[in-house]
Amino acid sequence: MHVFLTHPFILLFLSEDTSEINLNQLLAFWTGADTIPPLGFHKKLEIKFVEDPALLPVAHTCDLSLELSRGETPEEFHRKMELAITCGGEFHLA
Repeated sequence: MHVFLTHPFILLFLSEDTSEINLNQLLAFWTGADTIPPLGFHKKLEIKFVEDPALLPVAHTCDLSLELSRGETPEEFHRKMELAITCGGEFHLA
């Protein structure tokens, strides 16, 4: 199992039946690639926490980092993550 999948909110988010988001969509949002490359990514995927609870999750595809707001409930995280992925554009398809 990849390390980023062990974050409790990520595990919960991907395991919920109510989520319309799958692992490929999460990877595409986070990295720009919807699958793990055969030789892996050039560095480990990273989660950074920010103090602004009003922000949606932000992906930085060049450095493979995902910024998440600190102190959210699982429900808030799920809502914001789904919104960021579905409304965040299609950078990975460019």
